[in-house]
Amino acid sequence: MNGVAAGHLVAVDAVTGKVRKHFRGRANGPVQTVRFAHRRVLIGGSFTAVNGVGRSLMASLKPTTGAVTRYLDVRISGTYPGTAGQVYNSQLSNAGDRLLIEGVFTSIEGRPRQQAAVLDLDRRKVRVNPWRSAELLQTCKLHWYVRAGNWSPDDRTIYLASTGLMPESGRGSTRKGPRAGLCDAVASFPASSGAVSHRWINYAGCDSYYSVVADRHNVYVSGHARWANNRHGCDSAGRGAVRRPGIASINPRTGRVTGWNPTRSRGMGSHQLLLTAAGLWVASDTWKNGSAQSCGGISRHGGLCFLPY
Repeated sequence: MNGVAAGHLVAVDAVTGKVRKHFRGRANGPVQTVRFAHRRVLIGGSFTAVNGVGRSLMASLKPTTGAVTRYLDVRISGTYPGTAGQVYNSQLSNAGDRLLIEGVFTSIEGRPRQQAAVLDLDRRKVRVNPWRSAELLQTCKLHWYVRAGNWSPDDRTIYLASTGLMPESGRGSTRKGPRAGLCDAVASFPASSGAVSHRWINYAGCDSYYSVVADRHNVYVSGHARWANNRHGCDSAGRGAVRRPGIASINPRTGRVTGWNPTRSRGMGSHQLLLTAAGLWVASDTWKNGSAQSCGGISRHGGLCFLPY
């Protein structure tokens, strides 16, 4: 990073852009997600050690030195066919007391957890929250399918965005008939501690979603979808489908698509969305063959796109 040797993680001065050399963050595998809570840096990825200290896919570090702390030390294990264990994504609750994670795992601290889980954050230690859903036990054609999640502004609802194509077996496992399960969809769940079931699911119709954020009036979701409300289609617009290329807004109460439709060139998808007081930032990969792509109806070369309110 800027000519300084790094081990999958660095600290950078936000004013000068220089690497902070006193911060040590050498992981023995990729670091996929970084958050800051309770005066610690919380990281997730596919590593088994950080700075020589054994940690299973997640760790907590001192923000000044990068030293590994005991605050986050949970056993995360398990894989799916053709995958390796990892914590791929994470989202801090608005109250800062819980961390939603997504990735490749089947248990945390010996408790069954698939695709997504919630960790409780207090001042002294990270613990596994009882939140779970039996629906996440269902397999899709792509076995690792929940790539993103997020919280409602009041932290009472969890939204999950997924790839997966279609269920591996059972209802919805062919291109004919209505979609089923959590594959290629955005779904709403209660955030209450304990076993939960979905409140609503909005299907893209065999197209993937990779990011989701929410405010009081919208659940924004992005990927390489062509349609929303597409429960009756697969790679085509089924009955009731609404065209929403690349990005869409879902009503958080009804689970139905809203009239907001800026459009985005699909590419593989947008893997990060960020809501601010001014509008929505979209981190997109829509650049190929040197030709300009479109986000919000404006021609651009991939990277970041800003959609004001």
